[in-house]
Amino acid sequence: MRTRFEPGPPPRYQLSSGVDGRTLRTSMAQEIAAEIKDAILTGRTPAGTKLNQLMLAKQFQVSTTPIREALRALEAQGLVKIDSYTGASVLSPTLEDMTSLYNIRLALCPLVAESVVGRLTQQQLIRAAEANERLVAVDEGSDWLEANRDFHAALDETIGDSRLATLWEELGTVSMIYVNMSLPYREAAQQGAYSEHVSLLEAYTSGGIARVSFLLAEHLTNTFNGCKMAMMIRQQHESEVVALPS
Repeated sequence: MRTRFEPGPPPRYQLSSGVDGRTLRTSMAQEIAAEIKDAILTGRTPAGTKLNQLMLAKQFQVSTTPIREALRALEAQGLVKIDSYTGASVLSPTLEDMTSLYNIRLALCPLVAESVVGRLTQQQLIRAAEANERLVAVDEGSDWLEANRDFHAALDETIGDSRLATLWEELGTVSMIYVNMSLPYREAAQQGAYSEHVSLLEAYTSGGIARVSFLLAEHLTNTFNGCKMAMMIRQQHESEVVALPS
């Protein structure tokens, strides 16, 4: 298990005229949270990784205050768990949490379809199609995850209800941890996602709410089943490693 977050070259944060300390600290925390979030969603920082505040402060060249605020923000988004005894760590996949997550997403599918269908522009559909083509043009990993995220983001950005949009985005963000975890155990995930995305694009283009809702739910169900299978295989492999004689 990794115990260290490894971002790119850390920026140096300095006070500038006209900016008070609290404003700068909030800005630093937001930027740090964004970088850690990106590392989590692209798989550079895997599930279960320990996020030591002192180590992060050293890497980002800041005090622990903005680090603490950044971790709390990520905890609110469901990406990080903070324990008073063991500290912060990236969310570790559990079947119970994943089941709850996908059940809520499935329940929201009709609302999302109703909110989006008829509102998508041609440019957004083209962006989604281009992102989908990247799915089969890259190796599975951070590039694949980014293309998959871009596909859904292009379609979801026109959700009319702001609360629904926020909830849908947050749930989708957390689900990326499970998708990333599952990829090494799902050889057909790349082509399967591509084909399902093509069907979704056709449904969004034709403007059928019921069809979009059905395909969206089917896509989520297939993703859940793939992640569930991957989780079982992963757990089996881990138990076999533990059981090996010393």
